[in-house]
Amino acid sequence: MEEEMKNVECSSLAGIYRDIAELVGVDAAYTLYERFKGLQISFPSRFLDSEFVVKKIREEYDGGNAKELARKYGYSENRVRQLLKG
Repeated sequence: MEEEMKNVECSSLAGIYRDIAELVGVDAAYTLYERFKGLQISFPSRFLDSEFVVKKIREEYDGGNAKELARKYGYSENRVRQLLKG
């Protein structure tokens, strides 16, 4: 981090950078700024990779817990059943 940024507080940051800094700290917010400045970024609603979720659902399925797995991973019960078949 640049020397003049070392003593900056969250309240000194602009817009979304203030929100980010409040969550992860000024240093991490500055790192994100340096890496992604000028880009528009949208965050997908799903955090986990779909291949990972399919693997976990197949590992955790016990023959009768499709509804619980759907709730756990944010899918519909029908989608969980499709993933188990595929």
